[in-house]
Amino acid sequence: MRSKRKVIAILICLSFVMSLLVPMSALAYSINRVTSVPTLAGNKSDDVQFLGTLTLKEDADFMDDLVPGRSFTVTFPAGVKLQDVGTGGNDTKVQYQAGEGSTWEDLSANVTKSGDYTLDIELPDAFNDEEEEPTLDAVRIIPAVKIDGFDGGDIEVTVDGFDSGITSGTYVLGRVGEGDTTARVISVPTIGEEDPAEGGVIRITENSVGAIGYANQKITLKLPPNFEWRDYDIDFLAGLADADDYSYEMNARTLVIWIDPDGADPGEVRTQRGIIQITPYFVAKSGASYGEVEVSLDGDEISDADLVIAKYADYGISVASDGDAKEVLAGQIDAKLTKLYIKESIAGSLIDNRRTRIDLPKWAKIVDCKLSGVKGFDSSDLKDALDDAIDGTKNYVEFVIPEVPEASSSAKREFKVEFTVSLEANAPADEEIVAEVSGRSGAEGEAVLGTVLAPVTAAASESLNVRIGLKDQPIGDLTITEVKKGAIMSSNEYMGDYYGWSSYEYVYDTALLVVLPEGVEWSDTPDVEVVEGNLEIDEDDVDVEENVLYIPIKGESTKPSKIEITNAFVDLDRTVAEGPVVAKVQGSAVVENLKDASSGYDHDEDAGVFKTATVVSAEVARVATPAPISEKNVAVFTIGQSSYTLNNVPVAMDVAPYLKNDRTYLPIRYIANACGVPDDNILWNADDASVVLIKGDRVVKLVIGSNVMLINGVPFTMDVAPEIVDPGRTMLPLRWAAQALGATVEWDAATQSVTVIGSIN
Repeated sequence: MRSKRKVIAILICLSFVMSLLVPMSALAYSINRVTSVPTLAGNKSDDVQFLGTLTLKEDADFMDDLVPGRSFTVTFPAGVKLQDVGTGGNDTKVQYQAGEGSTWEDLSANVTKSGDYTLDIELPDAFNDEEEEPTLDAVRIIPAVKIDGFDGGDIEVTVDGFDSGITSGTYVLGRVGEGDTTARVISVPTIGEEDPAEGGVIRITENSVGAIGYANQKITLKLPPNFEWRDYDIDFLAGLADADDYSYEMNARTLVIWIDPDGADPGEVRTQRGIIQITPYFVAKSGASYGEVEVSLDGDEISDADLVIAKYADYGISVASDGDAKEVLAGQIDAKLTKLYIKESIAGSLIDNRRTRIDLPKWAKIVDCKLSGVKGFDSSDLKDALDDAIDGTKNYVEFVIPEVPEASSSAKREFKVEFTVSLEANAPADEEIVAEVSGRSGAEGEAVLGTVLAPVTAAASESLNVRIGLKDQPIGDLTITEVKKGAIMSSNEYMGDYYGWSSYEYVYDTALLVVLPEGVEWSDTPDVEVVEGNLEIDEDDVDVEENVLYIPIKGESTKPSKIEITNAFVDLDRTVAEGPVVAKVQGSAVVENLKDASSGYDHDEDAGVFKTATVVSAEVARVATPAPISEKNVAVFTIGQSSYTLNNVPVAMDVAPYLKNDRTYLPIRYIANACGVPDDNILWNADDASVVLIKGDRVVKLVIGSNVMLINGVPFTMDVAPEIVDPGRTMLPLRWAAQALGATVEWDAATQSVTVIGSIN
């Protein structure tokens, strides 16, 4: 058992992060949570819209923290105007719950609305009745707002708890998108003089629910001079799926479409953003200009856009997908995409012996391809050209168009290619896999060949407060859900003692791993159960070692399945940084293409492999041990400036910070002072060119030119080393030195500044 656990820990290869936090006495906290972050319309100042619900709940370990009669405030940003507090349909609602599971009651009598942006909320007398046992109390706020003058982006609200027991902080309750809609063309074909020519599909997406309104309205599409409309197809998707009541008027260059967003259910409020897809059919008339065919799009509630729907060429080559885009899973090494279809509309458009390049996104490596529908080529010549260009290490294939066989010189050429790709584990979920075709052969354009899905989602029931230096602390229950059947893989083979686990006769080839941050360890094996679907796990062999939970997979599901991890407890050492505790989902059951050979994957060289091990993650706890602000130093340094601010007071330096190999270097004295180390505790030893920093019972030693740092005599390897610069000043790597002294570091790329927050004592 111990041998197996040691090897699991080695497989994870987590990077070292060192941070010291000063232990504090227990403080009162609420657990604050946002249920959703909706996207709102930014240009509808007369419309009431709802933000996500903010729930402020007592910690189960401190059920007398919320003090009746005391107040806290919630402040909204300028331009996000709060509606009055009440119980009506368009009112802001403030409610309380006196005891978990009890009914939510109206708290509007205890709420004062100050201007348009601030709520002052007094906790009710029902909280923590002294004559009864303490209950788990909560307050929730459902803000109704009008967006009027807000610049856009995240809507952050600020909670000031004062002495009410409510945790202060800032929370994102919604977002405001730019414009009502976003329009794009799914693929841009190259056309000739076909009548009609089919352009790329125009996709118009609402940026917020109801952005295009609910009343009858028109959409206008105008072609360039000497192009004329022939026809169109229109589809309504997602939140507009019922909007099938439409009409049109076509007049040479102009197409006007009238739509009814309410569709078959007039008056029903939509809950999902809608999509309108228009497939254009048109013809190039005499005098039409070669090049991009750009359509001008506008409408009553549609954001204006100029869209390239085709490329008009003297010779025509179309680039398109052969069917709907396939859904493929991140972390897989052999995902097959929809076929890419390249064909001439005019014979001779593809130029022989010229290079053509097909690019996929960076996180998709091409490992193989299969040809079909080949016309006008020698199939073996074309296949050889593609095979020679694919080695499994690149996201593109670059090949030379083979010569046309003499017998086919007058025929239109075309082919379809199906790529097999390896997708990085953290490939962006729901991102389209777009093939971009370019080169000097004449073939240009793009097509959507697939959509990436994360194999699983991970969600925690809540993020509980935990503290450093304590054992057996509960964390939120974790739910891991397959996005489709078979997403969690199993080879159904036994590996014996493949991993060197001599204490086990059999070990499953595939496993799901849940990995906690360095310094956070599982106290004991939690309960792990499949609660939906028919995924098979070996419950008897579920185990933990240090920060790794090991879940062996016996058999794949034929129905999307859900795993619940409950009754989980963790131990925290004193090196864990303040902030979220994130559980990472890893393992061969969801990641086939991990580069590290020690993980049991055996691929030829680097074909199709990545270094990414994590597919998804979720916050299961939060280290809540902040020192009061009065006991902190806040120092702000700016690259290239020979002064900094310490608690907002300017301080001069005799040497400026600088960047080297993406690392920030600062003079030793000023780092130490910001971290609470006085000058008397900064010691220089010329004999071994070392500097010693002393803070409380912590002694940190760094040696010029050495990347080994000693903390109380224990060596830690850094990725950079201290150095000396003119005029003889010792410069330390900021992040390593600050973290060793218990400080936090925040980098602002826009201002080239770094903020160091360290305790005074």
